[in-house]
Amino acid sequence: RVLIPLNPKSADMKALNKKMPAVRKSGKPFTFLLSRCRHNLRTNASTSAALGVLSQVVPTLMYEREIYSDTFGHGLTAFELEPNGAAANDVRSIWREFKQQLETKN
Repeated sequence: RVLIPLNPKSADMKALNKKMPAVRKSGKPFTFLLSRCRHNLRTNASTSAALGVLSQVVPTLMYEREIYSDTFGHGLTAFELEPNGAAANDVRSIWREFKQQLETKN
């Protein structure tokens, strides 16, 4: 299964539209993950709904968080800097949901 991260923005949706033939041609099942989301934007839900027509979508959104720029500068992960922080919890939820999709399909 291929995990395809996308920003809930029109530019990413247009790019996906151009790449979908290649994704489908691969023959691999795929799941979408909304990343770099901002809280309380309508585009989060509408993008998720639109993608849900094409394939599965991981329910947890990966929000744009300051810690990601901090981790890049230190060469660490969010788990290493803030193991119980919001970003680490997001990733745990995303993995749990994606893993569940993997197990359900197999």
